[in-house]
Amino acid sequence: MITRVWRIAKLLSDDRRRTMNELGLEPAIRDLLANLRRSGDPFRLRVHELAERCRVSKSAITQRVARAEAAGLVRSTRSASTDKVADSGPAPERDLRAVWIELTPRGKDLVDSTVESLLHHEETLIEELGEDDIAELSSLLRRLLHLLEKR
Repeated sequence: MITRVWRIAKLLSDDRRRTMNELGLEPAIRDLLANLRRSGDPFRLRVHELAERCRVSKSAITQRVARAEAAGLVRSTRSASTDKVADSGPAPERDLRAVWIELTPRGKDLVDSTVESLLHHEETLIEELGEDDIAELSSLLRRLLHLLEKR
């Protein structure tokens, strides 16, 4: 059964890569933009939050951000705060520097149109299953994903 999941994942991954190329957006950048978009207004996250959500290292996010920033899709900013930092004892007030990555209007427009096209395309891949089959498969996959993520 797991082999079938792997084969399906490979087929879907290849199809998504081809579709993203046709839409003019590399999958890694789409993932970055989509995670920023899902974060809600003002569509910004700290680097470590992006790395967690994209399930990649901070260095991989840094590379993605550099490419997206060069294309005008995101901007990075540093902000100072005076949050308390937990150490081994009482946390002293300190100035922390956080790097925020934020969608630009151009990045938001691109991710919105690309995701809409991608979702429509992906719906056509499973439309022959029928609503009941799709609902059952979705439920089972959600459960499997939850179980695997807990491990």
